[in-house]
Amino acid sequence: MTTGKHFYVYKWYADIIDEKTNDVTIIYLGELEWNFLKLSFTNILQFLDKYHLISQARFSNYNLPILENKSFHINSIQISGQWKSKSELIIEKLFENQDGYILWECFMPSAWGEIKINEKINKGFGYVEKLTLTLKPWQMPISILRWGRFLCKNQYIVWIRWEGDEEKFLVYHNGIKYIDGIINDDIVEFGHYRLILSKKYILRNGPLIKTVFDKFLWIKKIFPLGFFNMKECKWQTWCELYENNYLIENGWSIHENVDCKPKINFSFGKIFYGSLFIILLPLIFIFWSKQTENYILLPIPKNSIIPILFILFGIIFMFSAMLELWIKGHGLPMNAYPPPKLVTTGLYKIFSHPIYIGSSLFSFGISIYFQSKSGCWLISPILTLSWLALVYGYENDDLKKRFSDCKWNLLLNLPENIKIKSQLKDIISVYCLVLIPWLIFYQIIIFIGTPLNSISTYLTFEINLPIIEWTELFYLLAYPYVALLPLVLQTKQQIRSFILAGLMNISIGIYLQIILPFVAVPREFIPTTILGQILLHERDFDGPTGAFPSFHVSWAFLSGYYYTWSFPKYKFVFYILSILISISCITTGMHSIIDVIAGFILFIICIKREILWIYIRNYFENLANSWTAYQRRI
Repeated sequence: MTTGKHFYVYKWYADIIDEKTNDVTIIYLGELEWNFLKLSFTNILQFLDKYHLISQARFSNYNLPILENKSFHINSIQISGQWKSKSELIIEKLFENQDGYILWECFMPSAWGEIKINEKINKGFGYVEKLTLTLKPWQMPISILRWGRFLCKNQYIVWIRWEGDEEKFLVYHNGIKYIDGIINDDIVEFGHYRLILSKKYILRNGPLIKTVFDKFLWIKKIFPLGFFNMKECKWQTWCELYENNYLIENGWSIHENVDCKPKINFSFGKIFYGSLFIILLPLIFIFWSKQTENYILLPIPKNSIIPILFILFGIIFMFSAMLELWIKGHGLPMNAYPPPKLVTTGLYKIFSHPIYIGSSLFSFGISIYFQSKSGCWLISPILTLSWLALVYGYENDDLKKRFSDCKWNLLLNLPENIKIKSQLKDIISVYCLVLIPWLIFYQIIIFIGTPLNSISTYLTFEINLPIIEWTELFYLLAYPYVALLPLVLQTKQQIRSFILAGLMNISIGIYLQIILPFVAVPREFIPTTILGQILLHERDFDGPTGAFPSFHVSWAFLSGYYYTWSFPKYKFVFYILSILISISCITTGMHSIIDVIAGFILFIICIKREILWIYIRNYFENLANSWTAYQRRI
């Protein structure tokens, strides 16, 4: 090997995934020349049963591989193998400047291979490439390197993604080159194709000094320390290939992520920022709750199980999410010093901000456990509203800017506004984001009880109205009528619309029930039928509060409205049911006429929210403009 450069290295890479066992074999053969140093190296990786890694590395001479007639042969110490190409080669000069260049020669993007190691033979799809560098690795103008290959019977995909001072996007799919799309650790998207990297098995993970050079610590004296701090993570992953959202192939891939410039030093700012949230803010909240304890007169639950569960789940949420950010995000949970990688696994696959959710659970749990009324009804709600403001006012936008090429498919999320078939996670989102939170808030209203100086919403003549026991049938119908609706909605757009309408229904309804001292004490009666007994038993779980506006009415009409989206032919039937449910609120003595009317008005506001918003916005714009014109005249 001769070169005029001070630094020269080439590296052969060849792999096979066995067709029967799915065991991975990776062969590295290479040579390094730097000033007076000349080294030959080999590294054999065997990943067995998707969890057991055998690594054999050595610095020694080896027989050069032979590449001819679309065949690649290795015959060296302990190993012999042959790859036969099924595709055309790819050659790209990835980078070049005055310090050197990086040449990538993908001789076999798709091949069929057979390899023998220690008398064991593996056969399957394989891949062969050669990388040549005259540029020192620590001089490469990139911070994150992603590389991978996916092979199956009729498809191959090879991808390279650089992030940093030098950005690069390369995807080769069956010989066609793409230079735009999305590449991250979970998805490769280009053209009309999307490769989902669904089930990952880690082959190797950690800094190079512990993965590649763990048995050759003497080499630390030769290369800069920063080179060994580079972190690599290599996976064997089961993938699904989609074309225009239709699954066309699946198979195994091998891919890696290399952090070329990891940050290992903690600054004073990080220490101060961490101390602020871990020490200072909790102390402020404790002091605040003690100073305001005598001003909060609301009751507090005395059940000992509830606070313990809140505390337990709060701790689990916070610490498991922090570990995910630390291990997979390569950072700490600090929005001022955010992790360099987007984490979409663990709790982050379900919730976008599990640490904040955990902090609220922990705060409520501690407050209830120590019977702190201020902690439960003042400090914990303020904490929750504060992080919600931070998330929607800053963090979500910041995440979109920093990870614009990433798609974060949360289990619980607002579906996209598109007319495609809804998924199971969309249905789950309705229950977890709308119906269950409403039930919790409603029960809190019932628990707080009747306010001082309460005002009855009954009109004078309503007190003497009889209870019609058989109408309890329609009153009970409201529960399955609403609960089954998410299973009926057919598209993401429909579910999205219902979630938004439901959240508005909850927000306005609960807010009015908190600030207004209105009550509707259920009218007394002596049951004479089974339905009457059921009605009386149902009242044990309800109360005079939570009556204005009537959620029975608003939910019934909202459900009827959205049922007609899926079954437009039966529009009349659904609205009749909604009307009967609303009338039953009066005939069962559970609500007043005013409650029912308020519930219907709330329904109208929810479904006409966009028109109402435009009207309010235009009104205040005109008001502001008229005030400006008035000031100018003055």
